[in-house]
Amino acid sequence: MPPPPEVSTLSAEYRRQWTEFEIWCEVTDHRALPAAADTVCAYLGEQHGAALGSQRARVAAINAVHRLAELPEPGDAEPIRQLLNPGRGPRSTEVTRRVHDILPGLPTRGWPQGLFGRRDAALLTLAAAGLPFTTLAELRQRDLHLGDDAVTIGAQPLLTLTATGDEHSCPVRVMRRWTALLIHLPHGGAPVLLEHHLTRDEPSRHTPLHADHRDFPVLAGFDWRGTPRCPPPRHRRPRRRRHWKP
Repeated sequence: MPPPPEVSTLSAEYRRQWTEFEIWCEVTDHRALPAAADTVCAYLGEQHGAALGSQRARVAAINAVHRLAELPEPGDAEPIRQLLNPGRGPRSTEVTRRVHDILPGLPTRGWPQGLFGRRDAALLTLAAAGLPFTTLAELRQRDLHLGDDAVTIGAQPLLTLTATGDEHSCPVRVMRRWTALLIHLPHGGAPVLLEHHLTRDEPSRHTPLHADHRDFPVLAGFDWRGTPRCPPPRHRRPRRRRHWKP
């Protein structure tokens, strides 16, 4: 359990909103700090008839307390962003449809086209699901949780994508194909290993990411030879946003 943040430094309105959320969590047996995105969604859902501006103020206060405690902000989760921005859902649906039309044309085999095809498929899948490009750039392997039936991003989680079974657009399959390459990136001979994998070696089952590589990016850059560009230091902390926007 993290130490309680100094909420006294927040505005009176933020303190009031936070106190109401804490009381609701205690009564309903939810954890307020850190709060899961599902918890915040349930809390907002019980504010019957609340104006959109009031709901945004509640989330802003909850996020502010989490920032003080140096914890991930639950308001960044895609379900909450859609709840606070009614136009976001239809736009996301249209973008997802367009991405699904693109994915079958991206190569998954061959060198180096399979490398860039798999990376672009992973990037498009996550972007179409609602993750901003600033968040995508900051994603680390520790943020990626890949199961048999779903992909989750972040601890809240920020995003959950369920398996569809489609060969090209299923998010689980897309991310498994990409993580099968990610395990080779930290090695000095990465291009050789990647080329071998993409031209001759296709594992039949999912290979988990290595715990020692948890601080490496999920979406890496490469030069034309397939050499990863400047992996970050192991203990680099992701940049935190100062201001929350729905």
